[in-house]
Amino acid sequence: MIFLDVSVRDHKGLGRYLNSLIKSLNYLNLPFSEFGSTASPFSIRAFFRKVPYNGSIYIFPHINIPISSLIIKSKILIVIHDTIPFENRKLQYLIWRIYLIFLLQKKNVRVITPSSYSKSLASKMFYIDSHNISVLYNQYSESLTLNRECTRTILNGFNFIFVGNNLPHKNLDILLSAFKLVYNKNPAVRLHLVLGRSPQQSTALHIDERVKAAVTIYSSLSDKQLFSLLASCDVLIQPSLVEGFGIPILEALALRVPVIASNIPVFRELFDDSIKYFDPHSAHELSKLMLSLSYDSQLSHPNPTPILEKFSISSTSSQLDNILRS
Repeated sequence: MIFLDVSVRDHKGLGRYLNSLIKSLNYLNLPFSEFGSTASPFSIRAFFRKVPYNGSIYIFPHINIPISSLIIKSKILIVIHDTIPFENRKLQYLIWRIYLIFLLQKKNVRVITPSSYSKSLASKMFYIDSHNISVLYNQYSESLTLNRECTRTILNGFNFIFVGNNLPHKNLDILLSAFKLVYNKNPAVRLHLVLGRSPQQSTALHIDERVKAAVTIYSSLSDKQLFSLLASCDVLIQPSLVEGFGIPILEALALRVPVIASNIPVFRELFDDSIKYFDPHSAHELSKLMLSLSYDSQLSHPNPTPILEKFSISSTSSQLDNILRS
């Protein structure tokens, strides 16, 4: 029996990855059971959660892995989606990192990451032999492509969208600076920011008064609402300085929405030439791309189908099957 910790199911990046794992386990027809409450996955209490026994394999996300995992002798897979949280210098994150370094030295523990880039970072940060880390890509839902026309609505103007949060590595200030430059030349443009649930996500933004009317901020969107909005926009922009994967890009490609993203290694690795890139430190370069696309009614862009194939359920399930058998 495989036991899967689902305590971060509602957490967007890890939650999406968790859903991919569940779909693959179902696709492979492997017996598994879920455990863990989604009520407080980031609390101290979460470290002392009860873990079911008699499992052959346990899968934990990297957040609040229960202390009891130290005495589990069965195989353990730990999902390290990205190393960004562990770069925080607060004491709790330092303790968290030390605990993981200790846990990851156990012979029955292996790691999965969603990209080779994340694998490289995890190997260095936690002192793990790269042979003990496997790459398992996130997957997209094929229903997104099939239902694209049904979910679209009509929006006024030319619409850009960002999906994520306002943490420093998301680099939103560059996007807002670029949008201001674009708006000055084309007032028909609009920007949609889909952020996290925390009120600080929107209050910490530095939006120029002259463009505020053209910027709409969303929080707590359901997946259905998010996909409808994404499908209705003209271009997705992801200006991140660092990422573990980049699920909004994958979902945009599945919805046939063109993407502009920062020229960082993980995006190059995963999405190759199916999207357009810019220097994440240059608002001017981003604004030029945005402006050219806002005047291009045809929006010609590469066919994403070849890229999507490696993120299909059959492909990712095959990867998972190989990892579990090894």
